[in-house]
Amino acid sequence: MQISSGDLDGPDPDGPTDGFWVGDRVTVTVAIEDSQEISERPVLESSDNIVLAAQDQVFSAGGRYRLEETITVDFKAAGTNSYFRIVADKGLATEKVYEKTGLNVTAPAGEPTVEYTIPSHLKIGQAPVSDSKFEIAKIQNTPYTYQVYGYNADEIAQTGIFSYHHDWGGGSGKGHTSYILESITRTLRPGTAVFQAKTPGGDKLGAPYTVTVEEPVIETNAPQKIKLGSVFHFTTKLENTVLSNEKVEDAKKKSAYADDDFVGSHPLAFAPKVEILEGAELVTRSGGDYSNTLSSSETWSFTGLGTVKLKVQYATVLPQNIPEHCDCYSNPYTAEKIIEIEVTKETPITTVTNPDSGISATGPIPAGCTVAADELTEGELYDAVKASVNTVSDQFQLLDICLLDGDQTVQPDGSIVVTLPVPDGFDGLLGVFRLEEDGTFTLLDSIDNEDGTLSFLTEHLSYYVIVNFDDSSSEEPPVPDQVTPSAPDPAPSPDSSHGDSPNTGDAGIIGVAALALLGGAAVLTLRKRAQ
Repeated sequence: MQISSGDLDGPDPDGPTDGFWVGDRVTVTVAIEDSQEISERPVLESSDNIVLAAQDQVFSAGGRYRLEETITVDFKAAGTNSYFRIVADKGLATEKVYEKTGLNVTAPAGEPTVEYTIPSHLKIGQAPVSDSKFEIAKIQNTPYTYQVYGYNADEIAQTGIFSYHHDWGGGSGKGHTSYILESITRTLRPGTAVFQAKTPGGDKLGAPYTVTVEEPVIETNAPQKIKLGSVFHFTTKLENTVLSNEKVEDAKKKSAYADDDFVGSHPLAFAPKVEILEGAELVTRSGGDYSNTLSSSETWSFTGLGTVKLKVQYATVLPQNIPEHCDCYSNPYTAEKIIEIEVTKETPITTVTNPDSGISATGPIPAGCTVAADELTEGELYDAVKASVNTVSDQFQLLDICLLDGDQTVQPDGSIVVTLPVPDGFDGLLGVFRLEEDGTFTLLDSIDNEDGTLSFLTEHLSYYVIVNFDDSSSEEPPVPDQVTPSAPDPAPSPDSSHGDSPNTGDAGIIGVAALALLGGAAVLTLRKRAQ
């Protein structure tokens, strides 16, 4: 006779051997073999709070009789020093007894609770579950009996963000802990999926759990503006994924399923593409390299004025041998980004002067523009600036400097040198500060000229503060405190009321020219006014 069972030493293999709860169930299998027909059955004995039940199955094999009996042990009520035993057929020559005594049956520790083990945030191409555990969630405080805790698998499948083997499903358990399992192999597209654990009866268990697959990001080096005749090496990259760069042709040769590699199942890769939606006649394309899955490059020559509108795409590469039952690739994902590049004429370096104020500006200034400088001596902004500057000096001038194209303010097309008269009475160490949009002050490269003027280098025009410092021994003046938030917006950003943003693609070239206009002295930042 043989007696076998599962874990009858208790639901928690790391806990006490008598750790059964009310509502637990275990099973025992009894097998008896004899040359004669078996007429008697094992004797089942237990304390009052434990119920044993048996189901007979008789098999005949090789002229001998074999009895297999599955016995369920139900722990119906709490009790100390509880027991159950199974006594083999006493008609046999050999008698065997299986028993558990001194059991402590207690009430459950609490209601079942769910803890999701799948990460709440994932990236494209990520395997969200271990290939050895397949765990989506862990259910604790569960009865010690085989119960399948499920989840809303159909709703998850409809999101299309995961690839997984639908035939896995189900769950498993050990002791008073059960697991919801699913062989999710990879994230295929961005989006959200809301997991909802379910009891064996189909009721919701715990709160819903949201998993978000983040959007991949297409990065390019495309400028907003570019000069007519420019030759540009245009590059793109697909970022914010866990994928590795590989050849598109190699990705196309992969199979949808890899029998010996769980992680290799449902491979994911992308093929780049750049399409010109508008302005194709303004560009000559050459040397395109679209052979890699996460990057591309191409040389573009801009031959006409206007706007070039591009669409950059990274489309899912479909693998080979996709079985009919696999719908993971039925709606392949494509990352997409729209870009506009304005092709403009090169702005010559010119000088404009305002004879009334004596201010001038030299650099890439649009034709027909004039320069103006209005001094602010009162108002809320003036008071706020005064409060900040007074922390470092009690003598300053606040100017609103702008370029005017008729009645409209515009910005230069790069770095310019602004020259203006030194204010009367300013004979100390001079500093030029630009008042930024957040209320902070930026110290600019400047020089105090021998002719009683002050020059400084800037890339856009807004509010400027000229500060006179009494301490002529300081090599660099202190920066005033930030303007309080209650003051009006001090300095418009390059793309706001003072016109379009400068062409940063040409800033380096123009900056060099501007420094030359300063005679190289701009690198000194500032110096004491000539006596």
